[in-house]
Amino acid sequence: MAETNLTLSLVANFDDLVRRLIPYNTELTDFSIEMVKLIDTLNEQLNYAQNEVKEFKERCNLLELENHKLSANLKNTKEAYKKEVAMRASVCRDREGLSKINEINFSSELLSDDDFDKSEDDIDEPMNDRRGEIKFTSNKNLLAAEENRKQTEIKFASTQNLTPIKENISKPTLLPGSQSKSRIENRAHSFAPKKLFRSNETCTVCNSKFGFYAAYFRCADCRACVHGACKTKLPTPCIPYTTSNQIDKKGRLLTIADFVNPNSRPCIPGIIVHCCREIERRGLNEPGLYRIPGSDSEVKGLVEKFLRSKSGVPIISHVDVHVLCGVIRNFLNRLDDPLITRVLWKDFIDAAKMENSEDRRPYLIQAVSDLPIPNKHTLAYLILHLKRVMSSPHCNMPISNIAKVLGPTIIGYSSNTEILTVSVYSETSAQIKTLEALLNLPSDFWSELISDPVSEQPKPAPLVEAVNRRQSIGSRVVGGSLQSQVLNPWTSNRRQKKRPLF
Repeated sequence: MAETNLTLSLVANFDDLVRRLIPYNTELTDFSIEMVKLIDTLNEQLNYAQNEVKEFKERCNLLELENHKLSANLKNTKEAYKKEVAMRASVCRDREGLSKINEINFSSELLSDDDFDKSEDDIDEPMNDRRGEIKFTSNKNLLAAEENRKQTEIKFASTQNLTPIKENISKPTLLPGSQSKSRIENRAHSFAPKKLFRSNETCTVCNSKFGFYAAYFRCADCRACVHGACKTKLPTPCIPYTTSNQIDKKGRLLTIADFVNPNSRPCIPGIIVHCCREIERRGLNEPGLYRIPGSDSEVKGLVEKFLRSKSGVPIISHVDVHVLCGVIRNFLNRLDDPLITRVLWKDFIDAAKMENSEDRRPYLIQAVSDLPIPNKHTLAYLILHLKRVMSSPHCNMPISNIAKVLGPTIIGYSSNTEILTVSVYSETSAQIKTLEALLNLPSDFWSELISDPVSEQPKPAPLVEAVNRRQSIGSRVVGGSLQSQVLNPWTSNRRQKKRPLF
């Protein structure tokens, strides 16, 4: 019994002890939780402060680098300013030294009225004027020498035997590939030395930035900027620069004339000339030119570089030839009005439908001559380029393949709007026939369009009957047609005499 009471007392004491410890444990738990939360908050603040310190250090480093660059530019500017001041001082000294030189005094300025008297009437004149006698004898000698020279020339001309050698003389003829290069390929750059005061200019050849106040060369025509050592590496020919502001204008039709300089002859875009030359230099041994597509991203990027460049053309010596072919096709597909303008589109199609090539040729020639100058020159240059591709056995691109691949690109469709599927098939076959007919024209005709400045003037119609038919129709004609053979603008008598009211 005593043991049982002792056990109960121990349990009661333990329960009492536990009951007393419960409040203390609760307070300690809450305090611990608060401490943990406080520590987490402090850790977050510490991390945020450390990140801010890193950012400020990076900014400080960038500012130090910029300060170093600006200090170097300031130092170079001071040196350049000192040089300019010294040159100006030397020029001013030279000018002051030249201003001190006395002018040449003539005898008429040295003599005054007091130095001589007017008593020439009292002095007897000499009987013989030696000065006049010397002049007279010298003239006689000159006349005698001239007479002897003429007689000698007459004797020499009479003794010469001139034999005509007109027979068996072969006239020099240029190759089809070199006729068009007489005015394009020989167009060199016109460099002028410059000093750079901006740090955003880069060399067109090596693509490295120029230093501040560095000497470089800039072409006055194509605006290419190069180092002195890179002048010979700049690609030729030099195509005059054209602004790219017209490209971004919305609601404006893009034509080939927007990418050429109207004062240059021949009038061909630089992207066409440089890509064709590079293809002919490296790609005439590549099979499937214009048939095998290049990388679409590279094609679009290179086209943008050509059109947006303000300092010459980009270097394309390392670009794949299939990408260059895609650049030409992409550029021509961007035009709202193709090379064969839609005004003359029906003339080309109707002329190509003629079965007899002899009857077809004069109509095609007349249609080509009616094209605008940029369209005509670019078409001639492309046709000559495609003829060289056709003549290469390694390319495996006969006239039929080239016409199928490039017919829709060069000839285009009859309308800029969406057309029916049936019309697309019919016009595609007509485009192929038209491009084949243009490729069958002789190379001399296309070469003369580029090299001969007379070709820029409008040519007369090949058939007199066509002109007579055109005159019988009248002047109220829009565009042109195959029957008219002549393109005249639509004219109307808008200014009519006002009738009297009373």
